[in-house]
Amino acid sequence: MRKLGLAAAAALALMAGTAYAKTTVIYAGRVITDADKPALGASTVTVTDDRITSIVEGRAPAPADAEIVELGDKTLLPGLIDLHVHLTGDPGGDYRGEAVDPDEWGVVVGVKNAGITLRAGFTTVREAGSAQYTAFSLRRGTANGFITGPRIIAAGLALSIVGGHGDVTGFREDVHDVLDQGYTCTGAVECAEKVRKASRAGADIIKITATGGVLSQQGRGLEGHFSKAELDNIATTAHSLGLKVMAHAHGARGIEDAAAAGIDTIDHGTFADDAALKVMKAKGTYLVPTLMAFEGIKERLGKGIYTPTVEEKVRMTMASVGQAVTRAKALGVPVAFGTDSRRVRAWPQRRRIRAAGRERADPARGAGERDDRRGEGAVDGTGNRPHRAGPVGGHDRGLGRPADRCARARKGRLGDGARADRGLSRPEGMG
Repeated sequence: MRKLGLAAAAALALMAGTAYAKTTVIYAGRVITDADKPALGASTVTVTDDRITSIVEGRAPAPADAEIVELGDKTLLPGLIDLHVHLTGDPGGDYRGEAVDPDEWGVVVGVKNAGITLRAGFTTVREAGSAQYTAFSLRRGTANGFITGPRIIAAGLALSIVGGHGDVTGFREDVHDVLDQGYTCTGAVECAEKVRKASRAGADIIKITATGGVLSQQGRGLEGHFSKAELDNIATTAHSLGLKVMAHAHGARGIEDAAAAGIDTIDHGTFADDAALKVMKAKGTYLVPTLMAFEGIKERLGKGIYTPTVEEKVRMTMASVGQAVTRAKALGVPVAFGTDSRRVRAWPQRRRIRAAGRERADPARGAGERDDRRGEGAVDGTGNRPHRAGPVGGHDRGLGRPADRCARARKGRLGDGARADRGLSRPEGMG
């Protein structure tokens, strides 16, 4: 039996005067408290005022006034993390919608996708780019409990070069001017200014588009966009403000330059070669492959959904998807979990990562851990009000080690003294 914080919880209840501690007792068939340790058998988890106060093997008696949660043979485990999502948009839409749809519509879409994502077992996500305030509004709504959804580490608008991936492209120049939201930069000084602007606007992390991208209307390839001086100043400025930097990056030299500058994560990393990966390893830069995104893209090819510019880039990319993960594993580059999804499902991505060469994902690096971690649902003891999660398994050590590269937030294992997010996992797995 492990007990921590019971006396403290009682003292806090007394100090509150008229407030009474709320106690919930959860009976589960198994409990995973730490991804590095075997699961406990049938256990009793006690939560007082949203904080785990004890985990006891076996079925312990519950206080008379406690709420009882009976999970039967299901498994209780920490929640999942996805380090690359776009909750405020849906895939496959016409790019011209950004000239028609108001930014507020992104919040409406985000409410839908945040709920789906939480029910999939994800209790922390990194929102990797949105309109100016849509992800920030969604972040506030979930934090205040107005919206059902995970914790959101939000980037807001991405920094990009003029005419590059992340800038508004595909329209007449006068339309570009109207739609421009002010986060393109040219030169090291202006790029540092835009980092400070993003920080002032409320970004938890700085997102940059370090190379060309597949789904934008720019047709200038997938290699590096920023100069080395610009990348250096972006990283230095962000770090001086206590912010990490995530880089959308496909081309090998763009990846290498971003890692050399001290960018914290490389997201996608499609064409990363050994030279780029060696710099990433030396710098401690995480690779966040988004393999699941390419499955959805592939399904929409040839159906008139994408412009010829985009289709050409998709076909150029598909043959290389997943190869960088294999090389990264061989070279010892840290790999974290990200989907590039609007609404997250972990298990297809987990299978694709393994197929690309990772037999076992590091549990501290996001979703999809060891083979015994099958099922539906998630519980996380990582520092927020309880979320009731739905299908899938995994664990939010939250932002644990990968989060050290991703944002200021720090989470923990499922255990005494931790705050409790609740969910469940079926022992038979997802199939």
